Amino acid sequence: MTPKDALRIPKTSSTERVIQLSAMRVFACIGIVVLHTVFAANEYFADTVSAGENLACRMTENNMMWAVPVFVMVTGVLQLNPGKPLSLRRLYGRYVLRILLALVACCLVFRVFDIIMDGEAFTAGAVLKAFEELITARCWGHLWYLYLLIGLYVLLPFYRRLTEHCTDSELLYLCGAFLLFVSIIPMIEGFGLHVGFYISESIIYPLYLFAGHMIYTGRLQISGPMGLLLLIGGTVCILILDYLKYGAGVSVPGELFGYASPLVIAQTMGVFTLLCKGWSCGRRTARFLETVDGCSFGIYLIHMAFIRLLFRYMQINPFQGSAAALLVGIIAGILILSFAVTWILKRIPGVRWVL
Repeated sequence: MTPKDALRIPKTSSTERVIQLSAMRVFACIGIVVLHTVFAANEYFADTVSAGENLACRMTENNMMWAVPVFVMVTGVLQLNPGKPLSLRRLYGRYVLRILLALVACCLVFRVFDIIMDGEAFTAGAVLKAFEELITARCWGHLWYLYLLIGLYVLLPFYRRLTEHCTDSELLYLCGAFLLFVSIIPMIEGFGLHVGFYISESIIYPLYLFAGHMIYTGRLQISGPMGLLLLIGGTVCILILDYLKYGAGVSVPGELFGYASPLVIAQTMGVFTLLCKGWSCGRRTARFLETVDGCSFGIYLIHMAFIRLLFRYMQINPFQGSAAALLVGIIAGILILSFAVTWILKRIPGVRWVL
Protein backbone atom coordinates (compact mmCIF):
# COMPACT_ATOMS: atom_id res chain seq x y z
CA MET A 1 0.00 0.00 0.00
CA THR A 2 1.43 3.38 -0.99
CA PRO A 3 1.16 6.40 1.31
CA LYS A 4 -1.40 7.99 -1.04
CA ASP A 5 -3.52 4.83 -1.19
CA ALA A 6 -3.33 4.47 2.57
CA LEU A 7 -5.28 7.69 3.05
CA ARG A 8 -8.40 5.98 1.76
CA ILE A 9 -9.81 4.43 4.91
CA PRO A 10 -12.01 1.45 4.02
CA LYS A 11 -15.48 0.53 5.26
CA THR A 12 -16.21 3.72 7.18
CA SER A 13 -18.12 6.80 6.11
CA SER A 14 -16.84 10.29 6.93
CA THR A 15 -19.55 10.62 9.60
CA GLU A 16 -18.49 7.33 11.22
CA ARG A 17 -14.86 8.51 11.26
CA VAL A 18 -15.82 11.71 13.06
CA ILE A 19 -17.82 9.73 15.64
CA GLN A 20 -14.89 7.34 16.07
CA LEU A 21 -12.56 10.23 16.93
CA SER A 22 -15.14 11.73 19.27
CA ALA A 23 -15.56 8.38 21.01
CA MET A 24 -11.79 8.05 21.39
CA ARG A 25 -11.51 11.43 23.07
CA VAL A 26 -14.54 10.84 25.30
CA PHE A 27 -13.19 7.48 26.51
CA ALA A 28 -9.73 8.99 26.99
CA CYS A 29 -11.22 11.90 28.95
CA ILE A 30 -13.07 9.52 31.27
CA GLY A 31 -9.90 7.46 31.71
CA ILE A 32 -7.90 10.54 32.70
CA VAL A 33 -10.46 11.65 35.29
CA VAL A 34 -10.55 8.11 36.75
CA LEU A 35 -6.75 8.02 36.87
CA HIS A 36 -6.33 11.42 38.54
CA THR A 37 -9.21 10.96 40.98
CA VAL A 38 -8.10 7.55 42.23
CA PHE A 39 -4.46 8.62 42.40
CA ALA A 40 -5.29 11.81 44.32
CA ALA A 41 -7.57 10.00 46.78
CA ASN A 42 -4.89 7.40 47.44
CA GLU A 43 -2.25 10.09 47.99
CA TYR A 44 -4.27 12.51 50.13
CA PHE A 45 -5.61 9.79 52.45
CA ALA A 46 -2.68 7.37 52.39
CA ASP A 47 -2.78 7.03 56.19
CA THR A 48 -6.31 5.62 56.14
CA VAL A 49 -5.99 3.35 53.11
CA SER A 50 -5.75 -0.38 53.78
CA ALA A 51 -3.32 -2.61 51.89
CA GLY A 52 -6.15 -4.04 49.82
CA GLU A 53 -7.52 -0.60 48.96
CA ASN A 54 -4.06 0.62 48.01
CA LEU A 55 -3.61 -2.38 45.71
CA ALA A 56 -7.00 -1.77 44.08
CA CYS A 57 -6.18 1.90 43.59
CA ARG A 58 -2.79 1.13 42.04
CA MET A 59 -4.37 -1.43 39.71
CA THR A 60 -6.96 1.13 38.61
CA GLU A 61 -4.41 3.94 38.14
CA ASN A 62 -1.94 1.86 36.15
CA ASN A 63 -4.66 0.48 33.90
CA MET A 64 -5.78 3.99 32.93
CA MET A 65 -2.36 5.01 31.58
CA TRP A 66 -3.58 4.51 28.01
CA ALA A 67 -5.78 7.61 28.20
CA VAL A 68 -3.25 10.37 27.45
CA PRO A 69 -1.54 8.33 24.69
CA VAL A 70 -4.92 7.88 23.00
CA PHE A 71 -5.30 11.67 22.96
CA VAL A 72 -1.87 11.91 21.33
CA MET A 73 -2.83 9.25 18.78
CA VAL A 74 -5.95 11.22 17.84
CA THR A 75 -3.70 14.24 17.34
CA GLY A 76 -1.64 12.09 14.97
CA VAL A 77 -4.79 11.19 13.03
CA LEU A 78 -5.82 14.81 12.66
CA GLN A 79 -2.47 16.52 12.15
CA LEU A 80 -0.38 14.01 10.18
CA ASN A 81 -2.83 13.73 7.29
CA PRO A 82 -0.87 14.87 4.21
CA GLY A 83 -4.15 15.73 2.52
CA LYS A 84 -4.86 18.41 5.13
CA PRO A 85 -2.83 21.60 4.41
CA LEU A 86 -1.08 23.08 7.43
CA SER A 87 0.95 26.24 7.03
CA LEU A 88 3.27 27.56 9.71
CA ARG A 89 0.98 30.54 10.11
CA ARG A 90 -2.00 28.28 10.83
CA LEU A 91 0.08 25.99 13.02
CA TYR A 92 1.27 28.79 15.29
CA GLY A 93 -1.67 31.16 14.90
CA ARG A 94 -4.25 28.53 15.74
CA TYR A 95 -2.90 25.41 17.41
CA VAL A 96 0.18 26.58 19.33
CA LEU A 97 -1.45 29.89 20.29
CA ARG A 98 -4.55 28.13 21.57
CA ILE A 99 -2.55 25.75 23.77
CA LEU A 100 -0.31 28.58 25.01
CA LEU A 101 -3.30 30.75 25.93
CA ALA A 102 -4.90 27.82 27.74
CA LEU A 103 -1.66 27.24 29.64
CA VAL A 104 -1.32 30.89 30.67
CA ALA A 105 -4.97 31.09 31.71
CA CYS A 106 -4.75 27.88 33.76
CA CYS A 107 -1.58 28.98 35.54
CA LEU A 108 -3.22 32.30 36.50
CA VAL A 109 -6.57 30.83 37.53
CA PHE A 110 -5.05 27.95 39.47
CA ARG A 111 -2.63 30.33 41.20
CA VAL A 112 -5.54 32.52 42.33
CA PHE A 113 -7.37 29.37 43.43
CA ASP A 114 -4.40 28.34 45.58
CA ILE A 115 -4.07 31.82 47.07
CA ILE A 116 -7.72 31.87 48.10
CA MET A 117 -7.92 28.30 49.37
CA ASP A 118 -4.58 28.39 51.20
CA GLY A 119 -5.32 31.76 52.81
CA GLU A 120 -2.29 33.51 51.30
CA ALA A 121 -2.02 37.27 51.14
CA PHE A 122 -3.61 38.43 47.88
CA THR A 123 -0.79 40.54 46.48
CA ALA A 124 0.44 41.29 42.98
CA GLY A 125 3.60 39.31 43.70
CA ALA A 126 1.62 36.28 44.77
CA VAL A 127 -0.43 36.38 41.58
CA LEU A 128 2.57 37.05 39.34
CA LYS A 129 4.19 33.93 40.73
CA ALA A 130 1.95 32.17 38.22
CA PHE A 131 4.30 33.27 35.43
CA GLU A 132 7.28 31.78 37.25
CA GLU A 133 5.32 28.54 37.58
CA LEU A 134 4.42 28.79 33.90
CA ILE A 135 8.05 29.03 32.76
CA THR A 136 9.34 26.39 35.16
CA ALA A 137 6.34 24.02 34.68
CA ARG A 138 5.62 24.07 38.43
CA CYS A 139 1.92 24.78 38.18
CA TRP A 140 -0.56 21.95 38.70
CA GLY A 141 0.85 18.65 37.54
CA HIS A 142 -1.74 17.72 34.91
CA LEU A 143 -0.73 20.73 32.79
CA TRP A 144 2.34 18.79 31.63
CA TYR A 145 0.18 17.63 28.73
CA LEU A 146 0.00 21.19 27.37
CA TYR A 147 3.79 21.47 27.36
CA LEU A 148 3.90 18.14 25.53
CA LEU A 149 1.42 19.36 22.91
CA ILE A 150 3.41 22.53 22.27
CA GLY A 151 6.57 20.47 21.79
CA LEU A 152 4.83 18.09 19.39
CA TYR A 153 3.33 20.98 17.42
CA VAL A 154 6.72 22.70 17.10
CA LEU A 155 8.07 19.61 15.32
CA LEU A 156 4.82 18.83 13.50
CA PRO A 157 5.94 20.17 10.07
CA PHE A 158 8.79 17.64 10.07
CA TYR A 159 6.59 14.82 11.35
CA ARG A 160 4.17 15.59 8.51
CA ARG A 161 6.97 15.40 5.95
CA LEU A 162 7.87 11.98 7.27
CA THR A 163 4.34 10.62 7.03
CA GLU A 164 3.92 12.12 3.54
CA HIS A 165 7.14 10.86 1.97
CA CYS A 166 8.07 7.73 3.94
CA THR A 167 6.86 4.34 2.86
CA ASP A 168 4.77 2.25 5.23
CA SER A 169 7.79 0.08 6.07
CA GLU A 170 9.92 3.15 6.80
CA LEU A 171 7.32 4.54 9.19
CA LEU A 172 7.04 1.14 10.84
CA TYR A 173 10.83 1.12 11.18
CA LEU A 174 10.71 4.55 12.85
CA CYS A 175 8.06 3.38 15.32
CA GLY A 176 10.14 0.26 15.99
CA ALA A 177 13.17 2.41 16.77
CA PHE A 178 11.13 4.43 19.28
CA LEU A 179 9.79 1.22 20.81
CA LEU A 180 13.27 -0.28 21.19
CA PHE A 181 15.25 2.73 22.41
CA VAL A 182 12.64 4.69 24.35
CA SER A 183 10.57 1.83 25.76
CA ILE A 184 12.29 -1.56 25.85
CA ILE A 185 15.87 -0.49 26.69
CA PRO A 186 14.79 1.76 29.62
CA MET A 187 12.65 -1.13 30.87
CA ILE A 188 15.70 -3.44 30.76
CA GLU A 189 17.71 -0.85 32.69
CA GLY A 190 14.97 -0.84 35.31
CA PHE A 191 16.03 -4.41 36.13
CA GLY A 192 19.60 -3.24 36.75
CA LEU A 193 21.20 -4.07 33.40
CA HIS A 194 22.76 -0.96 31.84
CA VAL A 195 22.46 -0.66 28.06
CA GLY A 196 24.79 1.84 26.45
CA PHE A 197 22.89 2.29 23.19
CA TYR A 198 20.51 5.24 22.78
CA ILE A 199 18.99 7.59 20.24
CA SER A 200 18.75 11.36 20.60
CA GLU A 201 14.92 11.38 20.51
CA SER A 202 14.27 10.64 24.16
CA ILE A 203 10.48 10.71 24.62
CA ILE A 204 7.89 8.13 23.61
CA TYR A 205 5.10 10.42 22.43
CA PRO A 206 6.11 10.68 18.74
CA LEU A 207 5.58 6.91 18.60
CA TYR A 208 1.95 7.41 19.63
CA LEU A 209 1.61 10.29 17.15
CA PHE A 210 2.83 8.19 14.21
CA ALA A 211 1.03 5.03 15.36
CA GLY A 212 -2.29 6.86 15.55
CA HIS A 213 -1.87 8.02 11.95
CA MET A 214 -0.74 4.60 10.72
CA ILE A 215 -3.46 2.53 12.42
CA TYR A 216 -6.24 4.92 11.47
CA THR A 217 -5.23 5.11 7.81
CA GLY A 218 -4.49 1.40 7.54
CA ARG A 219 -0.76 1.84 6.95
CA LEU A 220 -0.33 -0.42 9.96
CA GLN A 221 -2.83 -3.26 9.87
CA ILE A 222 -3.99 -4.51 13.28
CA SER A 223 -7.06 -6.72 13.24
CA GLY A 224 -9.87 -6.44 15.77
CA PRO A 225 -8.94 -9.74 17.48
CA MET A 226 -5.30 -8.65 17.66
CA GLY A 227 -6.34 -5.30 19.15
CA LEU A 228 -8.42 -7.13 21.75
CA LEU A 229 -5.47 -9.43 22.51
CA LEU A 230 -3.16 -6.42 22.96
CA LEU A 231 -5.64 -4.77 25.33
CA ILE A 232 -6.31 -7.89 27.40
CA GLY A 233 -2.67 -8.97 27.43
CA GLY A 234 -1.39 -5.56 28.50
CA THR A 235 -4.10 -5.24 31.17
CA VAL A 236 -3.50 -8.70 32.64
CA CYS A 237 0.27 -8.15 32.76
CA ILE A 238 -0.15 -4.78 34.49
CA LEU A 239 -2.54 -6.32 37.04
CA ILE A 240 -0.03 -9.09 37.79
CA LEU A 241 2.83 -6.61 38.18
CA ASP A 242 0.69 -4.42 40.44
CA TYR A 243 -0.05 -7.40 42.64
CA LEU A 244 3.63 -8.33 42.79
CA LYS A 245 4.70 -4.79 43.67
CA TYR A 246 1.91 -3.60 45.97
CA GLY A 247 0.51 -6.91 47.19
CA ALA A 248 3.54 -9.19 47.49
CA GLY A 249 6.26 -6.57 48.04
CA VAL A 250 8.32 -7.64 45.03
CA SER A 251 10.61 -5.00 43.54
CA VAL A 252 9.17 -4.06 40.14
CA PRO A 253 10.71 -1.29 37.98
CA GLY A 254 8.56 1.81 37.70
CA GLU A 255 9.30 1.91 33.97
CA LEU A 256 6.77 -0.90 33.52
CA PHE A 257 3.91 1.40 34.53
CA GLY A 258 4.79 4.61 32.65
CA TYR A 259 3.74 5.89 29.24
CA ALA A 260 6.87 4.35 27.68
CA SER A 261 6.14 0.89 29.10
CA PRO A 262 5.73 -1.80 26.41
CA LEU A 263 2.67 -2.96 28.35
CA VAL A 264 1.04 0.49 28.27
CA ILE A 265 1.94 0.79 24.58
CA ALA A 266 0.28 -2.56 23.87
CA GLN A 267 -2.78 -1.60 25.90
CA THR A 268 -3.05 1.77 24.13
CA MET A 269 -2.71 0.20 20.67
CA GLY A 270 -5.47 -2.24 21.63
CA VAL A 271 -7.87 0.46 22.82
CA PHE A 272 -7.20 2.63 19.78
CA THR A 273 -7.54 -0.26 17.32
CA LEU A 274 -10.86 -1.40 18.76
CA LEU A 275 -12.25 2.15 18.62
CA CYS A 276 -11.03 2.44 15.01
CA LYS A 277 -13.00 -0.53 13.75
CA GLY A 278 -16.13 0.13 11.74
CA TRP A 279 -19.15 0.61 13.97
CA SER A 280 -22.18 2.84 14.08
CA CYS A 281 -24.41 4.31 16.74
CA GLY A 282 -27.76 6.04 16.93
CA ARG A 283 -28.18 9.72 16.22
CA ARG A 284 -28.68 10.59 19.89
CA THR A 285 -25.56 8.69 20.93
CA ALA A 286 -23.56 10.34 18.18
CA ARG A 287 -24.79 13.77 19.20
CA PHE A 288 -23.97 13.03 22.85
CA LEU A 289 -20.43 11.90 21.95
CA GLU A 290 -19.84 14.99 19.81
CA THR A 291 -21.13 17.29 22.57
CA VAL A 292 -18.93 15.74 25.26
CA ASP A 293 -16.00 15.61 22.85
CA GLY A 294 -16.39 19.35 22.23
CA CYS A 295 -15.86 19.90 25.95
CA SER A 296 -13.14 17.26 26.45
CA PHE A 297 -10.22 19.73 26.45
CA GLY A 298 -11.96 21.91 29.02
CA ILE A 299 -12.83 18.87 31.15
CA TYR A 300 -9.15 17.91 31.15
CA LEU A 301 -8.11 21.39 32.28
CA ILE A 302 -10.83 21.93 34.89
CA HIS A 303 -11.36 18.54 36.55
CA MET A 304 -8.28 18.83 38.75
CA ALA A 305 -9.76 21.85 40.53
CA PHE A 306 -12.69 19.72 41.73
CA ILE A 307 -10.35 16.91 42.77
CA ARG A 308 -8.25 19.29 44.83
CA LEU A 309 -11.32 20.99 46.29
CA LEU A 310 -12.94 17.71 47.37
CA PHE A 311 -9.87 15.92 48.71
CA ARG A 312 -7.48 18.61 49.88
CA TYR A 313 -9.78 21.32 51.16
CA MET A 314 -13.10 19.61 51.94
CA GLN A 315 -11.28 16.49 53.21
CA ILE A 316 -13.85 14.11 51.73
CA ASN A 317 -12.31 10.71 52.38
CA PRO A 318 -13.81 7.97 50.18
CA PHE A 319 -12.01 5.29 52.18
CA GLN A 320 -14.11 5.89 55.29
CA GLY A 321 -17.06 4.07 53.72
CA SER A 322 -17.60 1.90 50.69
CA ALA A 323 -14.54 3.13 48.81
CA ALA A 324 -15.45 1.71 45.40
CA ALA A 325 -18.98 3.13 45.39
CA LEU A 326 -17.86 6.50 46.75
CA LEU A 327 -15.04 6.81 44.23
CA VAL A 328 -17.38 5.95 41.35
CA GLY A 329 -19.81 8.60 42.59
CA ILE A 330 -17.05 11.19 42.99
CA ILE A 331 -15.65 10.43 39.53
CA ALA A 332 -19.12 10.76 37.98
CA GLY A 333 -19.69 14.03 39.85
CA ILE A 334 -16.35 15.47 38.76
CA LEU A 335 -17.04 14.54 35.14
CA ILE A 336 -20.50 16.11 35.21
CA LEU A 337 -19.35 19.30 36.99
CA SER A 338 -16.32 19.69 34.72
CA PHE A 339 -18.50 19.22 31.66
CA ALA A 340 -21.08 21.71 32.93
CA VAL A 341 -18.48 24.38 33.72
CA THR A 342 -16.79 23.86 30.34
CA TRP A 343 -20.12 24.01 28.51
CA ILE A 344 -20.95 27.31 30.23
CA LEU A 345 -17.49 28.80 29.61
CA LYS A 346 -17.71 27.87 25.93
CA ARG A 347 -20.71 30.20 25.66
CA ILE A 348 -18.37 33.14 26.45
CA PRO A 349 -16.87 34.79 23.33
CA GLY A 350 -13.14 34.19 23.11
CA VAL A 351 -13.12 31.52 25.78
CA ARG A 352 -14.85 29.13 23.38
CA TRP A 353 -11.89 29.29 20.99
CA VAL A 354 -9.41 28.34 23.73
CA LEU A 355 -11.50 25.53 25.22
